[in-house]
Amino acid sequence: MSFSPQAFRQNFPQLGQRVNDKALIYFDNAASTLKHAAAINRSHSYNSYEVSNVHRGAHTLSRQGTENYEAARKVVQRFIGAEHDSEIVFTRGTTESINLVASSLSGLLQTGDEIVLSPFEHHSNIVPWQILCEKRGCELKVLDYSNDIHKLSDILQKVISKKTRLVSFLHYSNSLGHRMPVEKMVEICRENQIMTLIDGAQALLSEKVDVKSLGCDFYCFSGHKLFAPYGIGVLYARQSILEKMPPYQSGGSMIDRVTFGKTTYADSPQKFEAGTPNVAGALAMASALNAIEKDGVQNYHKHVDQLRQRLLKGLRAIPICELYEFHADHFCGVVSFNMKGAHSSDVGTLLDKYGVAVRSGHHCCQPLMDLMGIAGTVRASLAPYNTQAEVDFFIETLKKIEEFF
Repeated sequence: MSFSPQAFRQNFPQLGQRVNDKALIYFDNAASTLKHAAAINRSHSYNSYEVSNVHRGAHTLSRQGTENYEAARKVVQRFIGAEHDSEIVFTRGTTESINLVASSLSGLLQTGDEIVLSPFEHHSNIVPWQILCEKRGCELKVLDYSNDIHKLSDILQKVISKKTRLVSFLHYSNSLGHRMPVEKMVEICRENQIMTLIDGAQALLSEKVDVKSLGCDFYCFSGHKLFAPYGIGVLYARQSILEKMPPYQSGGSMIDRVTFGKTTYADSPQKFEAGTPNVAGALAMASALNAIEKDGVQNYHKHVDQLRQRLLKGLRAIPICELYEFHADHFCGVVSFNMKGAHSSDVGTLLDKYGVAVRSGHHCCQPLMDLMGIAGTVRASLAPYNTQAEVDFFIETLKKIEEFF
């Protein structure tokens, strides 16, 4: 069955509203997707009728809540192809997932060890490693910048050394949209016994992710970029590594036994989920993932890629548009550009007056923008509920803005 964006849009009540007396066109999906009715309804049902703390009670509501919460973990396991559900740790999102790994690995690293990053990283995949390096006396190394993504694996091969302990990189760029050569980069690291972490925040609506096939040690993503609520995310970590890592936070739920003299910890993943979890968020995210599986990520990506090509064609026809295009084999729905003589924030403000939501600025990628010699970009990021008519309206609006400048 062919994918129908018009039918899919019916799952997103926010698309029915008007902004500045114009029909909303939401092109800010790389920041956050809108929320699917399945996730909205699941969260509402839990908060209305099912509330009870999990893992702590013998009564019916607590038992049912625990079963549903752990079932949500199995949904995530299946969705990303993890071998064990114990390899799935619920977090607040990608940022906390990376911080968890950086904090826990800190005690396992030594002075002089190296952490390697790509030049395209979000601040959330830079700052935690800087803090780790400052704390442990490790060295942070960054791959050379290139707009030909195919060269990155060769660059990586030259940068790593016997002291390199972890390489951390994104799956798809949140600011430019290109896909990284993740398979080759992971292969190089495994051959050299180096751990890998992949920031998958932009990936899971663009391709079917299988972490076991990828062979990475850590993979993380956020529910709010997958039609689910804020405050829920996932860290996948290989079981053998989780068992060696010390807890990230301490408190209830992550313990085996506590005395005033000593505490022993629960097995993973509970060891990394201190305190009361976001049960409603986990259930809502599982509902969103089930809906995505039913529709087929391949259908999403095919539609979004068609929209992206249409958008690129329209932008190339506007003389003052400067596109930031990279040589890569695959892209998510992100397109970054500037209008010569105009600040990106001014373009974003003018688009908003026409009901079009985009992101402008450095997109939490200031080091990358510095390497590119720009302050920021206008970023239009597409989702499966966007349409050709919206892309066409966007281009016509930019032509009006061109006349303004």
